Amino acid sequence: MFARPRARLIALVLGCGSLMGVVLPVSGPANASSANIQNQVNALFDELDRLEAQMDVASERYAEAVAMQDDLKQQIIDSEARVAQKESELSTMRRDLVKVAQQAFMNGGRSNSLTSLLTDPGGLNATVQKEHLLAVALNSGANSTDEVDALVEDLELERKALQKKQKAAERAADAANAQFNSAEDLANAYQRRLSKAQADLGEALAAERARRDELALQRSAALAAKYRAEAAKYKVKAPSSKAGVAVQAALGQLGVPYQFARSSPGVAFDCSGLTKFAWAQAGVSLPHYSKAQYQLGPRIPIQAVQPGDLIFSRTPIGHVSIYIGSGKMVHAPRRGDVVKVGAVPWERVVGITRPG
Repeated sequence: MFARPRARLIALVLGCGSLMGVVLPVSGPANASSANIQNQVNALFDELDRLEAQMDVASERYAEAVAMQDDLKQQIIDSEARVAQKESELSTMRRDLVKVAQQAFMNGGRSNSLTSLLTDPGGLNATVQKEHLLAVALNSGANSTDEVDALVEDLELERKALQKKQKAAERAADAANAQFNSAEDLANAYQRRLSKAQADLGEALAAERARRDELALQRSAALAAKYRAEAAKYKVKAPSSKAGVAVQAALGQLGVPYQFARSSPGVAFDCSGLTKFAWAQAGVSLPHYSKAQYQLGPRIPIQAVQPGDLIFSRTPIGHVSIYIGSGKMVHAPRRGDVVKVGAVPWERVVGITRPG
């Protein structure tokens, strides 16, 4: 009498076993597929991070080359002005000497000097010309040999310096072009990789990005709170009211596109262009590349960071942002992105400065 219930139990167990056999193959590959997608997403973020680091370095080098080029342009302008001034002085001196020579000739003086002096100086051997000029000068007392020597020597040195600067400017222009092309290639590679990943991974990528951003904000805020608690240990320059002006100026540019070596409000910024603009609104002048901004100082311990401070990241320095408090910063990240607020990547921070 117990055989039938036992048979039913055995059948039930076997039935469950068969159902489990059906379900497990379905759930197994699903889990495997999910894990595979997550692995792809993680690998992608690692790859994008490497590209971002390379882009930061390339764009920083480009900004540095452009800044050097601009500085050389101004030096060339100044040098050209000095050359023109010295040429004018030498021309005036020659005219004076010609007048002296003419007067000396009229009075029976050195007629052999007059012919050389009235000849185009460019057609004379420089040594011969100088001897004639000095001979007349010495005989007439119009100029001393020291004055003529000094002027000719200074002019020659200035011309040589100008030539060196012009060649340096050409090299700087070539370097800027090369760095721009490098940064552009990296940015294009980044965008292609990101576009393909978005097409392939879609929602998984967006979800992971949101998760990482939220986690970064939480971690950054926690570290910022820890730093605030430790700040009293450090005696540093207190932030001025200018810091608030700089922060508001930067926040006023949210959504403005990133573009290499730009600092144009409402149009485009790169990272150092944004910090340069923001602090300019507070009356503080900064150069237009991150490393030069960092060198200005003063340096601030990470525990004493305050809104308005400049935060420099990566090694070598490749990015700068403005701290706005609670572990957040406003910055211009990279090409294809816009000025926005994000979490401070404390693990990448290499230094902090406090302008103003």
